Amino acid sequence: MPGEDDRRHPASIRHPQEEPAMPDAARHEPITIRVSHTRPPVMSTIRVLIADDHPLVRVGLRRALADDGRFAVVGEAGDGRQAVVLAERLAPDLCVFDVRMPGVDGIEAMTDVVRARPEARVVLLSAFDDDVVIGTARSKGAVGYLTKDTERDLLCDALARAAAGEAVFAGPDGDRPMQTHPSDTSIG
Repeated sequence: MPGEDDRRHPASIRHPQEEPAMPDAARHEPITIRVSHTRPPVMSTIRVLIADDHPLVRVGLRRALADDGRFAVVGEAGDGRQAVVLAERLAPDLCVFDVRMPGVDGIEAMTDVVRARPEARVVLLSAFDDDVVIGTARSKGAVGYLTKDTERDLLCDALARAAAGEAVFAGPDGDRPMQTHPSDTSIG
């Protein structure tokens, strides 16, 4: 039947008033088109190592980064010692370390990583805005300090900027490159 094939292809969707008269049983159901609002992956994926002593935070951060599309989590550590070993073995583009972990904390782990790999980019992640910790992080080689209540999209944007070499410090002594406040899209 002429025109029948046209109705099967989404490119030739017609308005109901344009459709030829057909019995109700023969009409096609409307086609629903869903549009994804996620970012397309970039050409070069940012390889990330996560270190946090709380498994739930690691899972949340891993999912946020995966959903963003610009990142690939290449390793996860539950403490600073393990983070240093993995950073040396995996050579990630970006390390995201919790500040407070048992044993070797995030600042000490970051110092060891930066000493072994001067090109390493490390962002510290904390539940606290602390002037002293932020100052220490800067002086020991961190490219960023972000709080765990940072909104997911802002966090991902800040981490991408850090991977590109930009300093991304939030907090009382930081540059405040973003607004941070709790929301249903935070990772912590």
